[in-house]
Amino acid sequence: MSMYRPRKKGKRVLAIPDRHSPFILKGAFQFVREVAKEFKCDEFVDVGDEVEQHALGDWDHDPDGYSAGHELKKAIEDLQEWYAEYPNMKVCVSNHTSRVYRQAKKHGIPVAYLKSYNEWLEAPKNYAWADRWEIDGVQYIHGDHYSGPFAALKAAEKSRQSTVIGHVHSYAGINWSASERDLIFGMNVGCLFDRHQYAADYGKKFPSKPVISCGVVLYGVEPHIITMDLGSKIVTVKNPKEIVKQNDQILKTNAIVARLDRDQIRTKLDSLGVQYIVKTNTDKLRKLLCDNFKR
Repeated sequence: MSMYRPRKKGKRVLAIPDRHSPFILKGAFQFVREVAKEFKCDEFVDVGDEVEQHALGDWDHDPDGYSAGHELKKAIEDLQEWYAEYPNMKVCVSNHTSRVYRQAKKHGIPVAYLKSYNEWLEAPKNYAWADRWEIDGVQYIHGDHYSGPFAALKAAEKSRQSTVIGHVHSYAGINWSASERDLIFGMNVGCLFDRHQYAADYGKKFPSKPVISCGVVLYGVEPHIITMDLGSKIVTVKNPKEIVKQNDQILKTNAIVARLDRDQIRTKLDSLGVQYIVKTNTDKLRKLLCDNFKR
């Protein structure tokens, strides 16, 4: 081991970012599992927003989307493989997952009537929720009071303590801050949220899109951001021909889908494994099919 990077005693922490179940990006589970294996992680922190709860939000609810009950049922189903892989988890209290409690307070429902996170999320018994976790001197919080590319660094500098946050989907990275007495880092860990789902429609016109990644902190001193390989979903300016090629393919796909009737569209969606509400009108089903062909 190099004298400049001596091995430290401590935990090898995997930080799992915002999944917004049931709108988790396809392949995210396998990606995170591979990262945990590569870094030999032995401690696991979920930085929050493990569920979306779109139907319980204060923003307009998509009338063609899940009901609150259906969304929760589907979210729990999608979390089962995560529960099985990570039966011990420290979870950060976050703005999306806590929506049910805020709505209860808003409508005057006492806490005594409410279930715990473990109960209504049907989580393993060794899952625990807290506003803040500390491991090897690093604090892990959701970060819903911070924003922008330097959100984690701002949080770290407030307490002069290395800090890991989620919440900020569009930025992932590590920034360092030194003072007369210490050296700390702030790490934004991105998200695992599928931006093509209706629950993410609010960000359609944002120029910055979600960074799909997760984080690892070794021994409290060595932070890492690992991004998920999205393959052909990401086109760079180094390959402008690919942009033209993809645009041509999109036009061809749209033309094909435009000729399909409702039953044919539903058959195609089923073959792609795309979830949809049966009562959704044909135009919206057609758009959903086009969007999924593009991906």
